[in-house]
Parts: sequence; structure tokens; C-alpha cells
Amino acid sequence: AVNRAFHWWQEFLSIAFTTTASKGPLITPKWVRPTSGRLKINVDGAWTMNSKQGGVEIVVRDFDGLCPVAPSRMFTDVFSPTLVEVLANRAGFELAVERGFHNVIVESDSLQLITALNGSSMDLSPLRFIIEDAKTLLWSIAEISATYIRRQANNVAHRLTRFGLHSR
Repeated sequence: AVNRAFHWWQEFLSIAFTTTASKGPLITPKWVRPTSGRLKINVDGAWTMNSKQGGVEIVVRDFDGLCPVAPSRMFTDVFSPTLVEVLANRAGFELAVERGFHNVIVESDSLQLITALNGSSMDLSPLRFIIEDAKTLLWSIAEISATYIRRQANNVAHRLTRFGLHSR
């Protein structure tokens, strides 16, 4: 089932990201640096079903693209890819609080999670306690936003997460 879903996903991407004469060129999303004085924190999570391990990567970059910190974390007993994405975002918010960052944009390629984090209603999913904890961290940081970014534009965090998870 996983192989079939992956095949369908690849097929979708090949159709969605092709160029034709009638459509014109399609632009591949790329990471965009923050404005001067702001930081971007890109987060991503990876998960292996067999070992129930999750890996999280946090990449912090400034206007010049410099990366003052890029920590990674490993988690055990992770039961879903959604959980590891929640843990990745929460870890990004924790890092911002610990380092005293403000005026920050946190970017994640999990649209479902970003929608939940930016929502004002109480989350009722099985992950509600972790999501609500992440929301509390998010709201405690001055001038922060959590935004969705396509995976292609979140490539550094995505590749580092995959590498870290599969190199252990």
C-alpha cells in the first residue's frame, strides 16, 4: 500500500510540475530568505514505520542565508508521520523560546498541522495535547508566524531529516 501511494504521489508530481506550451513554464517553489532583521526556522520530520522512530531537523537562517544553528532530534515510539511533524514544529518553537528569538517565521511542509496551529479552536485529534502545547509555545514568542511551505522549498530541512534518520 505504501509503495502504491508513493507511486501515485510521484505520478501526480510528474503531471503537476511539467511545462506545456499552453500552460507556460511552471516555477518550482524555492526557499525565500527572510527580510532583514527576521529569522526563518524551517522544520521537518521523518518517520520509519518498522522501527517507530522519528527524526526532526530544525534549520535556522537569517537574511544572509547564514545558519547559526541547525539541531536535529530523534524520537522513539513515534506512531505516525503526523506525530513527528507535530514534534518537529514544537521543537522549532522550543528552540525559538530557548534562544530568545523573536521576529521569526517558522516554515513547515505540513499544511494540516500549520492550519491546526494557526486555528483558534481547540484541537480534538488524538495529538491534541501536543498540538495545544505547541500552540502555547507559538503564542509565547513575540512576532512569530507559522506558515506552510511546499516540500521543494523546505528541501534543506527535509534532506537533513531523512539523512539523520537513516544514518543511525
